[in-house]
Amino acid sequence: MKLHQRGGTYHLRIRVPSDLVEILGRREIHQSLRTSDNRTAQVRASSLRVAIVTGFERLRVARMTSACESEVVALGTTFLESLGSTRRCRADKLTTPSITRLDDLAKAYLSEKEKAVDPRTLMTMDYSFRIAVHHIGNIKLTELKRSRCRAYREALLATPQFLLREDGASKNADRLLSDKSVNKHLQFLSGLLRWGVREELIDGNPAEGLSIRKRGRDWDQRFAYDNEQMKRLLDDLWLHEERPERRWVPVIAAYSGMRLEEICQLRCCDVIEHDGFWCFSVNDEAGALKTAAAQRLVPLHPELIRLGFLDMVGKLPEQPMQRLWSNLQPNRLGRYSNSVGKWFGRYKRDRGFEDRRYCFHSFRHTFINHLKQDGIAEPIIRQIVGHQEASITLGRYGKDYDVGKLHASLGTIDYGLEIVTP
Repeated sequence: MKLHQRGGTYHLRIRVPSDLVEILGRREIHQSLRTSDNRTAQVRASSLRVAIVTGFERLRVARMTSACESEVVALGTTFLESLGSTRRCRADKLTTPSITRLDDLAKAYLSEKEKAVDPRTLMTMDYSFRIAVHHIGNIKLTELKRSRCRAYREALLATPQFLLREDGASKNADRLLSDKSVNKHLQFLSGLLRWGVREELIDGNPAEGLSIRKRGRDWDQRFAYDNEQMKRLLDDLWLHEERPERRWVPVIAAYSGMRLEEICQLRCCDVIEHDGFWCFSVNDEAGALKTAAAQRLVPLHPELIRLGFLDMVGKLPEQPMQRLWSNLQPNRLGRYSNSVGKWFGRYKRDRGFEDRRYCFHSFRHTFINHLKQDGIAEPIIRQIVGHQEASITLGRYGKDYDVGKLHASLGTIDYGLEIVTP
């Protein structure tokens, strides 16, 4: 708490505790004491300190006892209004000409996030905000109420996939946004408005807590392939496809559980021998990774070696930075997997997999499910597939399993495939 003079008038500045910043939407309370007399200012400051500290404690109690976050935020707004001049300070910010409407807020938010998130995430956020403006309208921020956010949620439930895509993608009304996508759009809007509260551009977040309950189980969002389906996809794949990436990328996914982009951006130097075992080195030097935990070593399954993967790599030009799949070029976001993903979508449909829950990512589901059914310990599975370790004991204090342990666990994978090579 600091007492200072501005233009002859004393002011009190009080830092908002870090645990209350999100509720109050500010890091500091700046209050005029409306006097130029030091003794009077001290008396008023002392009284104001008591009122503010008491208000902080009430907010903490309300946060612990209330099940509704919006009620706590509303209580914080009432608390700020009771202080008088703080309310006027917020109103001044609201009248800033450059940020008065929903689209203005979205552009300002994206501009700030530009250096903090990768281009693909930024593009996803921008698309989501355009969806919000499409349904809600580019209204003034002062008109954005809870009722409009609820109406937006209902509109999302009836929104076709790819609604605002400019490339003529499918807008079939029978293919609506999934529950997961609806919640993702609501979370993006809530995050945008939460930022607006912190920047004192709006009074509260009317989109808080609007997520819908998912109508299905998490594991039903993507299907795993059974052994018969794996044979249908992969046994004669090489007889129909000549491009090396189309032959190898699905097979590597099946026997490693790696993500599509992780496989497509591999370089020659990312196939290494470690402690006597050949491995894929998944690292951020090859390209963007989904999370920090994605950086890892994945041992080569014996079936990949039997099929001649190491021989194929050995025939490539002796340039360590050479990409394994020279046909693949990065798109404008630096991603190498775009063309392979589109090809596999066509390929699996030709093989009778019409349900969109069967996709390339289903290889990853299949791989993880096999390890689970084989009784492999969950921490080992997480390390192989690059998932974050949630446990403090294992995540912070426990170190990585050695490659030999991973190789032995991964070696239990057997789909009964009989891949025919040319």
